Amino acid sequence: MTATKAPTIFVACGSIRPQSYTRMAMELVCDELRKQGATVDAFDPRGIKIPFLGASFPETLEKDLQKRVKKADGLILCTPEYNSTYSSVMMSIVENLGYPSVCVGKVLNLLGVASGGIGAIRALDHLQTILVHNGAIVLPGSVSIAGVHKIFDEKGKCSDKTSEEFIRSVASSLLFYLRTGKVNQVGIKKV
Repeated sequence: MTATKAPTIFVACGSIRPQSYTRMAMELVCDELRKQGATVDAFDPRGIKIPFLGASFPETLEKDLQKRVKKADGLILCTPEYNSTYSSVMMSIVENLGYPSVCVGKVLNLLGVASGGIGAIRALDHLQTILVHNGAIVLPGSVSIAGVHKIFDEKGKCSDKTSEEFIRSVASSLLFYLRTGKVNQVGIKKV
């Protein structure tokens, strides 16, 4: 990536639920990426019939997904935490990136949301382990939002400034790394 080229960031939502808090948080990330001059390639799996785990997406969709990830300068994956891990939708996305994965050498950041009191830290830990195994470079300081159901209204607007800044830092941290090659600790703060 050159200094003059706007980075393309692939952002994937790991939820197909209507009124998904994951999608609401992802929209803040996408907004921040655009504000900072990035091109956003958002992957929203709502219109896709997700196969059972272990089964591939239809071949044309799988190839399109892999092509989009290959083209991206960086990735942001957004997942809810279900049963102490990331969603089956996110697992399907990761599985359909191929093996060897098209994530090899790609820099990415993670965002997890959950209604529980400790957020999505277990989901992010599991997802990071899988992505690193597949050759991705996962930035430190993944963001986990606890009590997500309390910070978004029915229209998807975030009512908590601190949480919104924290969510937006997922985008800022990735762009800072892509532009400087250094890790920016903006996402690491006590709340």
